[in-house]
Amino acid sequence: MDLFQKIKDFKMKQGNMIKDCSIKSYVIICNKIHGSNDYTNLDFLEDEENVMNFVNSFSKLNTRKNYLSGVIVALESDGRDNSNYKKIKSKMEEDYSNFIKLNKKTETQEKNWFSVDELKKIVNDLGEKVLDKDIFDAGALVKKDILLLQDYMIGLLYTEMLPVRLDFAPMFVVRGEQDLTRSNDHNYLVLGEDKKFFILNQFKNSKIMGRVRMDIPPRLSRTIDVWLKHNHTGYFLINSRGGPLSENGLGKIIKRIFTKDGKSATVNIIRHIFETENINLPRRKREQEFAKKMLHSDSMQLQYAKF
Repeated sequence: MDLFQKIKDFKMKQGNMIKDCSIKSYVIICNKIHGSNDYTNLDFLEDEENVMNFVNSFSKLNTRKNYLSGVIVALESDGRDNSNYKKIKSKMEEDYSNFIKLNKKTETQEKNWFSVDELKKIVNDLGEKVLDKDIFDAGALVKKDILLLQDYMIGLLYTEMLPVRLDFAPMFVVRGEQDLTRSNDHNYLVLGEDKKFFILNQFKNSKIMGRVRMDIPPRLSRTIDVWLKHNHTGYFLINSRGGPLSENGLGKIIKRIFTKDGKSATVNIIRHIFETENINLPRRKREQEFAKKMLHSDSMQLQYAKF
């Protein structure tokens, strides 16, 4: 059964241009529940007791929620009833939302928490390795050193800039802004006449925010200059085979880079760390409560307040 194509066709008919990586994750979920990828129909997903026993075997609420999403999408694409699973997921989302409102670290976050300075120290140590190998001045690099240089650059992407999600992969390299008119379906590193910058067209909130331009700080910009002397693929980030790096691949590299002293920070944890150190949470809570008492939203509060 080609579940991947079934889900993709169904989403396209809905006008939902879902990413292939998301569809793959749903298929993997169904394969794990079944125990293999050798099935001709989705009858096994209608065995609610078996499915929920599998889903509830995971300790993390967010993981259970993600697995149910895969089940729901698969059944929906096959024209089957998924209403009860939706009710269960809705309750999970309510529980998750209530936990998020407490602003407490999860057990995993507590175990793998760094400070921003510690994250930057990890990247600085990587930079020392790059300098020790004279990678910045080398005329040619072996594969191992090319990937080391990319690790350093990725580390800078998520510490010198405010860390976005995995939006740098896949990403294309183009020269000049005129090339951007060809497609809004991709993200780009743009090599302009005066400076280079990132253009994000595809990211989680792109439908709301539209195209986003991100300027590149000097230290990262210099590293990219060196990187592009050795990477002529047309892709900003590459995998070990020289092809475009996937979101999943980038996520794994980030976790590997930021692993130290028994702790491993994912991109999600890194984003939490930066928010935590840059937001005055007690004041933010007071402002939200104040907005409620004024009977308007956070956005309206910003419109009312004046310098």
